[in-house]
Amino acid sequence: MTYGIVAYFLASNLIFLGLLMASALAIRKMIFARPMIESIWKRTAELGPPISVIAPCFNESRTILTAVRSFIALEYSDFEVIIVNDGSTDQTLALLIDEFHLKPAKIFYDDRLSRTEIREVYRSPIHQNLIVIDKINRGKADSINVGIGFSQFDFFCAVDADCVLDRDALLKVILPFVEEPETTVAAGGTVRPVNGTQLRAGRPIVPSLPWNPLVLFQIVEYLRAFLFGRVGWNMFNSTMIISGAFGIFKKNSVIAVGGYQEDSVGEDMELILRLRHQAGLQNKEISIAFIPDPICWTEVPADLISLGKQRDRWQRGLADSLMKHRQMLFNPRFGAVGFLAYPVFVLFELIQPFMELLSYLLIFIGALSGWISWDLVILFFVVDLLFGMLMSFGAVLIEESAFHKYPKVHQLVTLLVFSFFEHLGFRQYVMAWRAYGSFKYLLGSREWGKQEREGF
Repeated sequence: MTYGIVAYFLASNLIFLGLLMASALAIRKMIFARPMIESIWKRTAELGPPISVIAPCFNESRTILTAVRSFIALEYSDFEVIIVNDGSTDQTLALLIDEFHLKPAKIFYDDRLSRTEIREVYRSPIHQNLIVIDKINRGKADSINVGIGFSQFDFFCAVDADCVLDRDALLKVILPFVEEPETTVAAGGTVRPVNGTQLRAGRPIVPSLPWNPLVLFQIVEYLRAFLFGRVGWNMFNSTMIISGAFGIFKKNSVIAVGGYQEDSVGEDMELILRLRHQAGLQNKEISIAFIPDPICWTEVPADLISLGKQRDRWQRGLADSLMKHRQMLFNPRFGAVGFLAYPVFVLFELIQPFMELLSYLLIFIGALSGWISWDLVILFFVVDLLFGMLMSFGAVLIEESAFHKYPKVHQLVTLLVFSFFEHLGFRQYVMAWRAYGSFKYLLGSREWGKQEREGF
């Protein structure tokens, strides 16, 4: 048992180290090529395809106006913004009507993905590209499906209503569709915590670090997840998740697989896996890209209970998505996804909380009973801590060398310090909630849950 645990952690750390190295190479290549690509693209950006930005919202009165201001101020030649009010019971709709002087409008609706009751459709006379849909409550997945039905363009960008986007986010995230128009069906960008950062006209003035240590831990965690996890998988065309907070899709491809599934807890990952699943069954080559440069800023949980509930939900979404598409596991039709990414997600994401908590328990029991020496216990935790720190340090240094979102010296030092302490309590707390989420999934829990917002 002891050797099995050691082998598991060794394999996990080596795989993630490989992803870190792959992402470092990919971002280094991107740094050299980016100025030329951006220079060419910005001069021809008016040729980019029109995009429908779809933002579902439910009781988002604290964030909705700031989010919408950031959406309508995006630098892009042709786009529309569709806000789907999912039966909010607070002032979300009233604030939108008042702020943007919304008026009832008649707009064509394609009901192939959803036939949910639509209460009213509004358009802003101030911003002609702003549309607000008021519908009965059916959840996030149904809201995006409704937004797709009202969208008039061939590409849509799904974004959360508690997010703000960098002004050039659409310009950058649409590039894979321009470079490989025949195969690209989805692309996503990096998501970062906005907590503690001052906003002006829906934009971060200068990204700053908050005082809340819980949020600082999450900043490091997000850097690691996006800047080496997703960049690394992208190197093998094995991206298995585009964050629900910010992703762009070819509309016909999503409609062809039935849109977002209402019964899914993790509708974002499930959709990506379904796109890959259907493509594999049809022997069709597709590309799902991840671009680390376009930034979406989102509010993250600022207290332990909200954080725990979020990770519980994420874990159930992971389990649900993987189980629904388990046919992909080691199936040659799905290439690197079936033989590499899917097994890694099962072994080192899905069951990781159980293995990690079990290992802590068994090692301490073994040390107390005498069949494991305390020297081996200390060595195990030191090696595990050092690997974890290496991953987090690497992500922070990649961020500083490539994107400079936290340019001040004290910001870099703070992130490096929290990279160290992240593995001394925060990680274990998150693992406990993830394990709890897995148990809930096994017991049949599929509820979405509620997250409290502080507001921008």
